[in-house]
Amino acid sequence: MAAPNKDFLNLNLQGSIPRLQDYSVSPTLGFMRENPLHKLPEYFDPWWKIVTRIPELVEDGTLRDEVTKMPFLDYRKLDGEPEWRLGHVVLSAITQTYVWVAGEKHIPLSLPKNLAVPYWEISKLLGITPSCCHFNSILENWMLVDPDGLMVVDNFKPIVNFVGGDDQVWFFMVNAQTEMDCGPALCGIVEAQQAVKGLDVNAYIAALEKVEKAVRRMKVSLSRMRERCRPWVFYNVIRPYFAGWDSPAFKAKGWKGLIYEGVSPDPLCYGGGSAAQSVTLPSLDAGLGIIHQPEEKNACNNFQKQMLPQHREFVKALADGPSIRHFATFSKNSRALRVYNACLQAVTDFRSYHIQIVTEYVIIPSHQKDINQNFSHQAALGTGGTGFMTFLKNMRSSITNAFCRIDEGTEIN
Repeated sequence: MAAPNKDFLNLNLQGSIPRLQDYSVSPTLGFMRENPLHKLPEYFDPWWKIVTRIPELVEDGTLRDEVTKMPFLDYRKLDGEPEWRLGHVVLSAITQTYVWVAGEKHIPLSLPKNLAVPYWEISKLLGITPSCCHFNSILENWMLVDPDGLMVVDNFKPIVNFVGGDDQVWFFMVNAQTEMDCGPALCGIVEAQQAVKGLDVNAYIAALEKVEKAVRRMKVSLSRMRERCRPWVFYNVIRPYFAGWDSPAFKAKGWKGLIYEGVSPDPLCYGGGSAAQSVTLPSLDAGLGIIHQPEEKNACNNFQKQMLPQHREFVKALADGPSIRHFATFSKNSRALRVYNACLQAVTDFRSYHIQIVTEYVIIPSHQKDINQNFSHQAALGTGGTGFMTFLKNMRSSITNAFCRIDEGTEIN
């Protein structure tokens, strides 16, 4: 028997195909949590009374006083992962506002023990960092305004608010809608890998058509950001509260991070919340075989530390599965090639549109004269600690190398 050719070996037919339910992924909501808890048990009311009054406490300048008076609560009274997740949402919001409420010049050297210890311990239980991230601000932080209403952005609201009023609510929930739109794309990626394993061209085409349609829908949802979230408010009011402990404000003081009292005598350094911590695009990249350059790949690996472990594992499982990219050329079928390239184009278009939004909401406001002087150090640096425009453009450029050509010998359909 002749040895299999290189194209056949590249398909990786021995690779296993992930099941969404094994990785806390929803076929309809993607990485968004289905039916997240909306309230912690009564024992945790001291946390709840602060987190539900954040805008008010920020406005009257009493937030740090209220946190200082907060009793030391036993995190072990949280009963299982749903309560750990909501606890993480609550303590992240309190932490971010505690650190940034008085502006860059007055950031604290440490978090008080009554906040730092439970935050640290719950983070260990979940397998993520004790810091603001996409998980605790978006994926776990949503509910329906009308429980019997539609699953659409106009019927979403955050469980926990930061600052920024209606603009902040809309910013959070447009992100949530975009995440949910990716659910069918993730299904399509898995179905495409199943088609590769079965060498089924028609099933492969149908699956990738589903992927392209979902990614196009993500772009439409993202375009709604402009409806109710104003760039000036986002840049000057909302965005500063997402910054991490590696920000210019900490570096200006010569600090290497934030001390978590009762956890470590040395400062701990974590980046802030960033859309780059979303699992959606890394999953699409992994499934479609998009390879990034070492610098961007290293940055992505760092962002993955702020994802839930099961979501990180899902990205790896897609990357290790049967090759959707190589099947596009192995099939010698022009429809298969075209639908694969159409998926790449949809991802490219989404990334390009995201760059437009970032330009409008961050780059342009950072050069205006009326910026919030309490946060003047942040400028155009990413809240996750990156020089993000270069990063975003390089991530988009990587897709170019994945496009497939229709070569001689390809069946034209």
